[in-house]
Amino acid sequence: MILFKPFINMDILRDGMGKLSVVLLFVLCSTFMLYQHSTGLSWDFSVYVSGARWFAGEQTYLEIARPPMSSIIMASLSPFGWLPAEYLYVLVSAIMSVGGAYLLYRKHGLPFAFVPLLILNPFFLNTGTSVGTEAIAMATLLFSLYLFPSPISGVFFGISFLSRYPMFIFAAVFLVLADFRAPKKWFSQLAKFAAVALITISPWLFWNFIQTGDPVFSMVDSYTHNVKARGYFEFNPSLEHFLPVSNILTPFVIFGVFLALRKPGKTELLFFLLFILNTFSYLTTPHKESRYLFLIIPSVAYFSAVVLKTVGTGVTSVVALLCAFASISFFQPLMSPDAFSGVRGFLDAKDCATISNVWVFFDYYGMVSKPVPPQWMVEEQLEEGVLLLVYKHTAEPDFILQQEFITSHPVLYNDSYFYVFGKEPCQPAPEDYMISYRWMLASYGIECC
Repeated sequence: MILFKPFINMDILRDGMGKLSVVLLFVLCSTFMLYQHSTGLSWDFSVYVSGARWFAGEQTYLEIARPPMSSIIMASLSPFGWLPAEYLYVLVSAIMSVGGAYLLYRKHGLPFAFVPLLILNPFFLNTGTSVGTEAIAMATLLFSLYLFPSPISGVFFGISFLSRYPMFIFAAVFLVLADFRAPKKWFSQLAKFAAVALITISPWLFWNFIQTGDPVFSMVDSYTHNVKARGYFEFNPSLEHFLPVSNILTPFVIFGVFLALRKPGKTELLFFLLFILNTFSYLTTPHKESRYLFLIIPSVAYFSAVVLKTVGTGVTSVVALLCAFASISFFQPLMSPDAFSGVRGFLDAKDCATISNVWVFFDYYGMVSKPVPPQWMVEEQLEEGVLLLVYKHTAEPDFILQQEFITSHPVLYNDSYFYVFGKEPCQPAPEDYMISYRWMLASYGIECC
């Protein structure tokens, strides 16, 4: 009941946004995300779908570096069919996001503008589910913040961590939320929270131990892939990464921060911490992009709402509507499945072992494919009858689209999207495989981690 009590007698017509109810926000949010998902394929989302099929015993490919929660949710929804499970997962993400924002608003007495400014943020709508995990990770963190100091809070934080491993850094927020006026109570609240969170993630640790002998194998492999092995890919921090997240709310955020600093309280500290911790995580990641700042969205919404509360509901409504229109203007369609129709038709009857620079999408379609190894290994594998599937619009690794490489290998198939290099008869496709980035680098003779 603790979770649903705030939704009982939910008359929000008295709130600052008038008729813009939580239900309407959910309809707008879910409609946008569902439509976006219908436009095509996303790399990361496709990986999580393949992971779901692996956990359900129906698929051939698993990236063990990926947190499991999105895949587990889709696997649990798979009795409805795999394609419906994808859309239901998007729907669950929307429900959880709206619910988490509303619950936090109720608990901390935030301006109601916080809810629509979070949910209608163009970056939230365009990025929340397009790569699979951002919305569900943020939503479960909001639920955890709402429930604390109840031990149930640890369940949602554990789920948030199992959605995105970098969510671990937000555990620091609970050090402030606990009742530090009474040291014994402070310690007790944190101990219960940590114990429940650890119990929540323990089945995944046990699965890792059974599969690899290392309970934290997935986390270390994720660190290897995203941090340790990407030193060559290091980007400098850029204001251009922050602006898409704050977008048209940027001036309100700046003014709201100044207002909050005049009389800071525990609520202001909470949102400052969310902003600082996410920024720190972004700064310490070699490959920097805007979506790694996704968790500053609640802070953007809060500091904007603080300002808009002072100017009245009319201006607030206009800003919320501008956010909604900006979301449409910034709409990002996904990769069209049409790109794969020709090459899939060519490969369907062959059952060949393949490597590709977009192997993830072939695995999503149930056609076992592996990443492109270093060039000297590509030459060996082509000689052994493995087919190389090259997506022409992704120039990585760079050698596969060089004219010298293209002209020196037989082309079995060519359309506007793909080359297929190799020879026939081809090597039979493997039945399944689980990819670890440390195992993969070791197979290339590269010492990493």
